Amino acid sequence: HSSQSALTTHRVLTQEGTILGTVPYMAPEQLEGKDADARTDIFALGATLYEMLTARRAFSGGSAVETMNAILTQDPPEIAPEVSAAIPGALQAILSRCLEKRPEDRFHSAHDLALALQAAGSGRATTSSVERVESTAARTRLVAGVALAALAVAAFSLAPILTNRSR
Repeated sequence: HSSQSALTTHRVLTQEGTILGTVPYMAPEQLEGKDADARTDIFALGATLYEMLTARRAFSGGSAVETMNAILTQDPPEIAPEVSAAIPGALQAILSRCLEKRPEDRFHSAHDLALALQAAGSGRATTSSVERVESTAARTRLVAGVALAALAVAAFSLAPILTNRSR
């Protein structure tokens, strides 16, 4: 009975067509009131990773409406050259794919994203771009961003397993 009450409460709070989320991290399909899935979370992770690596949001505006418009119509700002030099090309490509407007152009699952991150971190990516970094702060953001992304991917990957165990 209590789970039914919780379900009823949930329906009242999130009626069809209601948009809930923190605007700068919302995927285009969320803003359009469409169904959300794992690719929606991958967009949010990409927006978070972009912010960690660049110290600015991937999408912003003077108001929530302007930020929503930027998410729907604009690409994230180009990463400054001094920061871009510190980010391996493979990680930049992963970041770009996470922030694709169309869900079908993003990674289809956290597992797919994890595989891409593992390949990028397996030593196949060159470290020369990281060695050229003049700023310790930029290196710290890079390491923190990759670590957070890996942690988030692990959490997304384990959530279905842990949910099934608790049932």
